[in-house]
Amino acid sequence: MRRDLLAHYLKVAARSLGRYKSQSIISVVGLAVGFVCLALSSVWIRYENTFDNFHPGADRIYMVQDKGLGDMITAVYQVPYTYARLSIALRHEYPEVEAVTVCYFSSPYNEKFGYKLPARSVSADTEFMSMFSIPLLEGEVHADVQKDFGCTLLSDEYARKRFGVESAVGKPFNANFDDWLVEGVVKGLHHSCVAFDVLILMPVMETVEDGWDYEVSQFVRLKKGINPRDFEAKLNAIDNETLRKGEIKLIPIHRANRYLKSVALYKDNLSLEHLRFFQLVSVLLVACVFINFLVLFLIRVRGRQREMALRMVHGARPRMLLAQFVVELSLTLIMALGLGLVMTYVVKDVFAQYAGIDLAGGYILGSALLFMAIIAAVCLVVATVSVEVVRRNTIRRSLMPGGGRRNNTFTKVCTGVQLAMSLTLVCCAAFMLKQLYFMKNTDWGYDIKGHMHFELTGTRDPEHPDVPKMYGQLFYDDERAGIDRELMDRLRKLPYVHSAKRAGEDAIGLYSGTFGGKFGGTQEVKMLPHRDGETANDMSFDRIKEEGMPVVLISFNSDLTESGLTVVEGSLPIRPRDGEVAITERTRELMGVESAVGMQISTTDYIYGGNPPEALHFTVKAVVKDLYLDSPTQAAQPYIIGLAPWTFLDSKIAVHYDPAHRAELKKELTALLDEHPDLIFDVVWHEDAWRELMRSEDNLALLMTIVSIVAVLVAVFGVYSIITLACRQRRKEIALRKIHGAKLRDILGMFVREYGLILAVGAFVAFTVSYIIMHGWLEQYVKRTPLSLWVFVAIFVGTALLIALFVGARVWRTARENPADVIKSE
Repeated sequence: MRRDLLAHYLKVAARSLGRYKSQSIISVVGLAVGFVCLALSSVWIRYENTFDNFHPGADRIYMVQDKGLGDMITAVYQVPYTYARLSIALRHEYPEVEAVTVCYFSSPYNEKFGYKLPARSVSADTEFMSMFSIPLLEGEVHADVQKDFGCTLLSDEYARKRFGVESAVGKPFNANFDDWLVEGVVKGLHHSCVAFDVLILMPVMETVEDGWDYEVSQFVRLKKGINPRDFEAKLNAIDNETLRKGEIKLIPIHRANRYLKSVALYKDNLSLEHLRFFQLVSVLLVACVFINFLVLFLIRVRGRQREMALRMVHGARPRMLLAQFVVELSLTLIMALGLGLVMTYVVKDVFAQYAGIDLAGGYILGSALLFMAIIAAVCLVVATVSVEVVRRNTIRRSLMPGGGRRNNTFTKVCTGVQLAMSLTLVCCAAFMLKQLYFMKNTDWGYDIKGHMHFELTGTRDPEHPDVPKMYGQLFYDDERAGIDRELMDRLRKLPYVHSAKRAGEDAIGLYSGTFGGKFGGTQEVKMLPHRDGETANDMSFDRIKEEGMPVVLISFNSDLTESGLTVVEGSLPIRPRDGEVAITERTRELMGVESAVGMQISTTDYIYGGNPPEALHFTVKAVVKDLYLDSPTQAAQPYIIGLAPWTFLDSKIAVHYDPAHRAELKKELTALLDEHPDLIFDVVWHEDAWRELMRSEDNLALLMTIVSIVAVLVAVFGVYSIITLACRQRRKEIALRKIHGAKLRDILGMFVREYGLILAVGAFVAFTVSYIIMHGWLEQYVKRTPLSLWVFVAIFVGTALLIALFVGARVWRTARENPADVIKSE
């Protein structure tokens, strides 16, 4: 294409865009927002799916999981574990294994334990550095690690944050209750499931007496050519119970990050499933905006019928006409692409923090630009094909007698599709918000409002206030007990505090074990109910272990009548009695009985297991509603709530207060804890902790709401623009109708019937699709809000009123024009 001709096309395109300013602005901004949403969601998913792909032999590295270890009932919050002995066997007895490393993932060092600078700690054997190619930058891996059992290394970034420009080697560093000396600095890992700030090296384990715990995490690198599924089957054929308890699973290294969320510093703002759903929503948003832009553009193309005919008469070729339209399309898409890139640059830092992306900003900008360019190219191809088809049909009609009859079917169909997609997004967002509100206000088996707990988690180091002197659940001594009594006595004097007790002494303490870790009195055990003719003595520990069903035993020393539990059958014990318990409906269901009150049950004793361990025997006093203590998407676990004098006294202090005075309690509690500046306390408000479990749902609903608003505005303004163009094209028709006696309401009615039918058809399709989508979506929750009819009605009425408001004004203005003036101008 000649340069002067291209300049001419650009000038014509700019004039065309300027002639329809509002439509052009809506198209450019809408496309830019759609590009950004789709590009960033794609960048995020790409990031999640490419963890650890930079290690040598990454496609052969696997995390090993023994499904029989960890939580007997659910593995939601568990790190994958294996027996320690398995790593020894893998190293010496399996020629398929090229390398194996064993490691522990510690709880992150964060403000909960008094660390002002958050850090992630990994303890691993010396093979860890070679498997993941971690270079030593400063110091040395002490040779005595093989006999002294420990060598502390810091990542270069953490060392710089912690010690500044000074060398970290030889500096004291607190970890795992001990004061360690930093012996080296290594290159830190990014975009890795084994990323660390603190690396504590241990000797390679050759026997289980080397000091390792019984359950560990481990990674293997298979030799080239080894089929992982065949090797997995070989491991599952092991019948040695000291090597394998359950099914062995090999988790590819790029997926291991999803199994290690509980030990990461970053908390998921959006789960991978929700992220993929939002990506699909972003596709719909781009499609909605693009259809709006394309329909308006095609209407303008058809309106330039006379111009195209004149150009062809003067020698213009079809490809030159197409090139002119392609330039105009390209200019719009380039403007949208540029605006989208500016938006991405503005939000990249916030997005990186929100998505947990620990790579440089160039990764986000470069990846987003790539995805947006691909999206824009696809849009340009689709638009070019559509324009060429319309151009040919328009030229053909112009050669027909009378110019051919104008057909608006394409415009109507596209308008209906656009409205259907917009209404689908609105419906999905509405039901997500409805479900979120339902989950925050429904009955989960207990009243979570008005409960909180706090505990002493560490002591501060006066010389290094940014790190603790000691952290973790400290040993309970007389001094600590005195501090607890003082705090509880002062809290009890507050008029809005109903009770303040150690968690093991208070029934509400059972809630303090939720939200990421249960307190000391909670254990997973095996249970069997007594059958006819059996006695407690018949229920031996070994028999229950072999035949019993997994349950969770919650034990404390308190009056259950104050717990807020909802009784379904029987009555809660009034005072602690050894052997009297309440069970949940799920437990009764597993027992296979309709009435459980008065029945005898026995469990294994993992809390006070003797040698040999003995069985525990209980009498069911009450059945209560199921408790959902872990997640709104996880089915209720079977619980036994026991009242036993031997219950652990948990380190937490549980407080029951009037929810209306939460702000006052928070202020008073902060003042009380500040009186002990040398101590570190972790404070948990149960209502906030429960909402934290719904963080992903909350964020997805917010994103869906924003996208839906954009889609609806684009759709409404699109319909307004289409009718504006239609009114311009049908001015003569409207004038003639008025001359022949048509009244204003008749003309308005004509447009209302036409676009009302389009809205009705689009709404029917949208409501059907959204009902199917949300019905499947809600299946993941154990308690679901109904798909109420009133939501669909409200959305339809609201959209209809909005369209009527914008469109009615345009039609009213055209219909009130003087017919004589219109005919003269035509």
